[in-house]
Amino acid sequence: MTPRPTPAYAPGLRIRAMTPDDCAAVAEIRVRGWQRAYAGLIPQAYLDAMDITRDAEHRRAHLTANAAPANLVAEAPDTTVTGWACYGASRDEDAPPDTAELYALYVHPDRRSRSPATGTAPWPCSPRCPSEGSRENNSAS
Repeated sequence: MTPRPTPAYAPGLRIRAMTPDDCAAVAEIRVRGWQRAYAGLIPQAYLDAMDITRDAEHRRAHLTANAAPANLVAEAPDTTVTGWACYGASRDEDAPPDTAELYALYVHPDRRSRSPATGTAPWPCSPRCPSEGSRENNSAS
């Protein structure tokens, strides 16, 4: 099998802090992502019951809570939110206190497996971790 070339950074894609106005778009990304990724693996009734409005309310409450983890969104040149990442302090009890953990990373299911210019790109979360008071943990487990 020939390895695929590493795609270049998506031109025009912007990574920025998530705001309460992004909660509906992030909820759609999460719910549609689950529905597509887990179809046939978990009960369809569970997936069908997932509600974007309810998830958006949960995201908004979580985003505005004290000590909320860092939330980032990927925004396409047309300002469409195409992805979401959430990170914060590691929940591993054995990890040093300055270790970060990526809690969630989602790309809108309609944007996966396309060229970087149409929505997928490397997420620059790890360079941000040191500025948030965390260090990158490159050790193998």
